[in-house]
Amino acid sequence: NAYKVRSFQVAIAAILEHDKPIKSGQEAIKLRGIGLGIANRIDFFLQGKEYGLEHQAKQRLLAIETFEKIPGIGQRTATNLVNEGAVSVSDLNLPKYAALLKPTQKVGVLYGEHITKPFPVQKPRKLQCSFIRDHISCNFEVHLTGAYRRESTELPEVTILLHHHLQIHVPTPSPPSPSTTATTTKVHAKVRTRGKQHVPFLQVNTSAAQRRASPLLQDVIRPLEAAGLLAAPLAPAGPRKWRGVALLPLRAHSAWQEVGDRMRDLRAGRGKYIRLNLSLAPLKSRGAAQIILTGDEEFVRIARLAAARLGMHLDEYGLWRWHTSEEAALESQTSTSTPTPTSSPSSPSTSSLSSGSGFGLPSSSSTTDTTAPTGYWELVEGESEDRILDELELGPIAPHRRNFRFLTSKKRASARAGTFDFSLAILTGKETEDDFFPKVGRPSPMREGESGADG
Repeated sequence: NAYKVRSFQVAIAAILEHDKPIKSGQEAIKLRGIGLGIANRIDFFLQGKEYGLEHQAKQRLLAIETFEKIPGIGQRTATNLVNEGAVSVSDLNLPKYAALLKPTQKVGVLYGEHITKPFPVQKPRKLQCSFIRDHISCNFEVHLTGAYRRESTELPEVTILLHHHLQIHVPTPSPPSPSTTATTTKVHAKVRTRGKQHVPFLQVNTSAAQRRASPLLQDVIRPLEAAGLLAAPLAPAGPRKWRGVALLPLRAHSAWQEVGDRMRDLRAGRGKYIRLNLSLAPLKSRGAAQIILTGDEEFVRIARLAAARLGMHLDEYGLWRWHTSEEAALESQTSTSTPTPTSSPSSPSTSSLSSGSGFGLPSSSSTTDTTAPTGYWELVEGESEDRILDELELGPIAPHRRNFRFLTSKKRASARAGTFDFSLAILTGKETEDDFFPKVGRPSPMREGESGADG
């Protein structure tokens, strides 16, 4: 705007020609060529405040970013709240804005002050894990995972992996799409490299009967609710996944706080709260579950891309290889020994492998789709982290080194694009390590037989 530029030039010249310092907009407006608008700008400048539409846009973006940090609130909901006039987290407790939130989002608002701040020490994680061990059946194994195994100094949530000795069924992936098997027998499974990522062990559209049969919901969640540990869920619970807010339990002289006191603290909102992530995995999936839950988002993305590069599929249940019906028939013809139950796609055990998903949950392969490829998934490895990483040609990567967010922006971008140089992930020398891993806090490599999980 040429006229506005001219007005500023006239105002600047008037101030420069004035023989005394200008201390307020009221003084400036007395000068020739300075009007009310420029005088107001001078006042804002002298008071250290921002002015105009640019300031309003910054305040709007800041409010949206603040709301997006609340668990369960995404960009769309945050934008809608700002459009309605909300500017701070405290505003979201007003009926006008609370009506725009889902129940799980209201939980995020209620405990947002606690669960959006990472705690700097590992003691709360230890307390949470010890409390769970003391209040559920001894038939469960309880392992701290996530950033605890990465030896992170800060973490906004506690991630716990559970195993049960009766939980042995390993759900298989859905059959690959016809397009991936039309030209090659190797399945390069699609890997989501941008946007919303897959949530491990999350199952949707489960029935009430399936939830009643879930050891996690019946033998873990219910006792912990009765013990006054769990405050509220942040997402609908599933047979193998619970995400929510938990009270940080208090312990004095080797004794836990009385359950009645914890219940009163929950009702009054007293105490400290943290995000809690509980996952139940089959014993045969121990290694795969630890890899998926321990590594940060970038590490998991790279590991899954490495599997796809080798024609395999990696998920929280194991490392898989797809065999077409033609391959199975060829194997049965060339084999001189008695075929194993899993070598024939028509055998009952193979059918259960390709369609079962645990707790009686239907798989996409159970639908009658004539275009779906026929074949079966082979579980290459699920129990051992080291063997899975060897199969992926990534080499031994100890849990405390699975922080691939330290990669340079160029390497991270190439990983998302699927063109990551996987040879960098094999630790062959000092130069590769210095280039690939963070240069601070470099502990010695994991020794053979060392699990890294909290016993």
